[in-house]
Amino acid sequence: MNKKIVIAFTITVIIIFAGAVGMIYCLPSKQAEVVIHSQLTKIACYDSLVKIADAKSLTVFENSGYAKDKNNVYFPRDAVCSINCYCTNFVIIGADLFTFSVLNHGYAKDKNSAYFKGEKIIGADLSSFKIIESSSSSFFAAKDKENVFVQNTKISKADPDTFEYLNEREIYVWMKDKNYVWTMLRNDPDSIELIEGADSETFKLIPTLTSQNVSGNEHYALDKNHAYFLNKIIEESDPKTFQPLSIFISKDKNNAYAAEEKIAGVDVATFEVIDSHYSKDKNHVYYLKNILENVDPKTYKSKP
Repeated sequence: MNKKIVIAFTITVIIIFAGAVGMIYCLPSKQAEVVIHSQLTKIACYDSLVKIADAKSLTVFENSGYAKDKNNVYFPRDAVCSINCYCTNFVIIGADLFTFSVLNHGYAKDKNSAYFKGEKIIGADLSSFKIIESSSSSFFAAKDKENVFVQNTKISKADPDTFEYLNEREIYVWMKDKNYVWTMLRNDPDSIELIEGADSETFKLIPTLTSQNVSGNEHYALDKNHAYFLNKIIEESDPKTFQPLSIFISKDKNNAYAAEEKIAGVDVATFEVIDSHYSKDKNHVYYLKNILENVDPKTYKSKP
């Protein structure tokens, strides 16, 4: 029998079986996200069933991953994979059954703690804790009266009253408040980094125009003092005349740049981009900041 048909049949059997006996089930193809319904009282990944819930008292918070019964609050926080994958570590230790509520986007709280995907958010003020609204489908933050949190990580120095996202689509997320600017790799709060010296009041993103003149790839930013590539200052850049030419190439009235580094010796008047990594002037062809030796810029049109 075809392997894909066998896998599909196995998943179908699990789903039917789950509905029949009352289970919460998760599928590795959905990265161990729990698919839950109000009648389900167990968890299954492929052929592994784990009874965790009291069927009579089970409450499911639809489309959130959270559930509770008379004994515990549940969220699957780990997936163990060998040949098959299994959800593990469901019980949220210390969660209060009577005051537990789901806020959305992975966040929840009770009288004791706030949570992101079942993990406690240390130091959150529960009376003022709420989600910072966003149109993004994949990036969310929360705040209380004193702090801002990305997932369960507190952003040091962030002002909750003025905190905002500057973009919500790219690999890098930009954020700022009245005083500071930060960058972060999407879904990795451990990568949050303060951009030292950035002027928050005048700081703004500059979308790069693609070859189809479609705005995107927000790698660049400006304030009154500098241009930036991701979280790095482009030294010697002139923010008044700065313009991105591709994802990695930019220029101003004085210099051309590859990412945050100056391309030495460029003739700015004749400098032009070839594609995301290659550029040229009347004298040379460049790969990022490096000169390509023995290459004629008059005849060079595309990368080798």
